[in-house]
Order: sequence, then C-alpha cells, then structure tokens
Amino acid sequence: PGSEGVLSAVPARIEQMSGGVFVGRGCEVGLIGQMVKEAEGDSGPRVVLVNGEAGIGKSTLVAHVARAAAEAGSLVILGHCSEEATTAFRPWREVFGGLVGSMPDHVLESHVATHGLVLAMLVPLLPERVGRRAPTLGDDPQSERYALFSAALDLLVRASAEMPLVAVLDDLHWADPPSLALLRHVAKSADPSVGAGNVPRRRCRGGECAGGHTR
Repeated sequence: PGSEGVLSAVPARIEQMSGGVFVGRGCEVGLIGQMVKEAEGDSGPRVVLVNGEAGIGKSTLVAHVARAAAEAGSLVILGHCSEEATTAFRPWREVFGGLVGSMPDHVLESHVATHGLVLAMLVPLLPERVGRRAPTLGDDPQSERYALFSAALDLLVRASAEMPLVAVLDDLHWADPPSLALLRHVAKSADPSVGAGNVPRRRCRGGECAGGHTR
C-alpha cells in the first residue's frame, strides 16, 4: 500500500469460497480465464456475468478463477452483496475501499486531481490517503450521481493500468439498485453495445463453448 507499491493477495473470503476440492467446470474456467487474460492485454476491460440456479457453485467457480488470477499477479478485490444490507452501493464500497487501501499514492493523487474527492462518499479513507479534508455533500443528487459514476470508472481504469485488476461482485441477486446502476455504467464502458441492451453471451454446452448475443 501507499508509495511502496501494490501487493497482490487473495482476499480471505475468496480463499474461503475456493477452499476444498474443485472438480470439473473446465469449460467455464477456461472461458472466464480467457476473459481475464484479454483484460490484462490490449483488449480493454471485460465484464463477466456468471448466472445459474442457486447452489450450483457459481461463487466457488468465480473464486477458483479469481484465486488463480491473484496467484498470477492480479489484484483481486471482492465486493459482497447481502440480503440484509441497507446501505447503498455496499459491494462497491468494499471494492473501492480495497482499491483506495491498496493503490500507490501517485494513482490516488492523479485520480483526485481529476475528480476531486467525489469517491469519499463511498470510501471515507480517500481524503486521509491524499491528505485532504472530506468534502461536504451537495444538493443536486443527479449531478452527484453522474460525478460519482465518472469518478468510480476513472479509479478502476487507473488501478487496472497500475496492475491487472479483478473485481468480484458476489451474490449480485441481492444488490441494491444503485449498485446495479453503477455496474451497468462500468459494463457499458467495457462494451458500448451493453447500453443498447445487446449483451455478449458465451455459454458452455457439453464441454464446448458457444457464443452469441442476448437482449
């Protein structure tokens, strides 16, 4: 953390979710792993949605891939959604809290130079990291939301330029509406077609990969 650089580590919850014997899912592991490698290269960010019935091992699958990414040098950060959560942006607070706590000073300073302390509403640690006072909230929710989404995307981009980044949002079916709105904003930046309701889909059938789009 700080100016010493970033240490890649596996979040404790990822360790817990990926523990035990992991059998099969070779197609799915390969697909998600491919997307991670594409994001690490020159292809730009990738957004992967793992969908399926409850209890089939979605979290374990993602944790397995995330752990492998961390061991390969990526910074893995987990945001967890909860059925009992009453705070807006809960998973993103965890994601950006992890980023602010992990990124070198120069990344945060360059971010703040462009977007100010907008993200302090999600991460109270940010003003402390850059040596500034926390800002006061404005009275225009629409403008604040636009500024927040822009600042959130900016920090994700700067962090991923510093080192490979994998952000995991777990139990997304319990996410609050603001968290989903921010996710859509991030997804649209990764693939503009998402904004038109056209979402790339890749499936595994009988151990083979199939691609396509869905609306």
